Amino acid sequence: MQVNPYLAPAQPVPGYYAAPPRLFTANIIALAAFLGSALGGAILYAYNLRRMGAGAQVPIALAAGVVTTAAIFAIAFALPESATSLMTGVNLGMVFAVRALAQRRFGAVLSEAQAHGVKPRSAWWAGLVALVVLIPLAVFAFVGAAALQNKVAFGEEQEILWEGDATEAEARKVGEDLTKQEFFGPKNPGPKTVTLAKDKKGFTLGFFVQEGSWNKAEVTAAFTCIGGRVRQRALGNAGLTVTLLDSWGTVKKEIPAPGGAEVEKACGGL
Repeated sequence: MQVNPYLAPAQPVPGYYAAPPRLFTANIIALAAFLGSALGGAILYAYNLRRMGAGAQVPIALAAGVVTTAAIFAIAFALPESATSLMTGVNLGMVFAVRALAQRRFGAVLSEAQAHGVKPRSAWWAGLVALVVLIPLAVFAFVGAAALQNKVAFGEEQEILWEGDATEAEARKVGEDLTKQEFFGPKNPGPKTVTLAKDKKGFTLGFFVQEGSWNKAEVTAAFTCIGGRVRQRALGNAGLTVTLLDSWGTVKKEIPAPGGAEVEKACGGL
């Protein structure tokens, strides 16, 4: 049987393509990673691989996206909230790494496609993929954060959430003192959540209050007294700042808790 060497093969040759395909650029893949985690970038990266006929590499790319995303989530859960700048650096480093990999893998093909008048895929896909990825990730993060949250309950729907360098023992002491002050307990029923944090500067005690109440002098006076007593009786007179929070947990007012003889002076008449 004579074979004509100039005929195209009957079956596609794996890893090759007849004409330059429409691909996502490295910038668009990086955008998907920025908006939708490493997994978002991996999905567009995998799409490019499939369009180039390298389907066997798709599972590897997707697995790398899943593992990288999981690793970043694990780092975020392990670090204290004060490490925001570090997490920003980790995420930006991931995005730049994804872009570099995509440019190295697809740069030549994209240049060839451009030379043939083939336009790259739209950047809108990055936003769509990010949305699809972020919804389940957000649910996972919310459930995971709730499960890993450190809290001590005092009565029905009354609790202290502790974080940073604060300990459970310190949270219990604070809760017991708040119960003595009748902030917690049956004499002051209803749901209440108080936050306790600790860093090199000292303790921070956060109270969720009604909208706008942080501007009222009587509210400031009441929480100044509460903070002073907690500082003196539960925290060994260590430095303490009381914060008044809105329903989203945003700090609206900071009150330095008094210590020593200043406590009774602040609590006079309360």
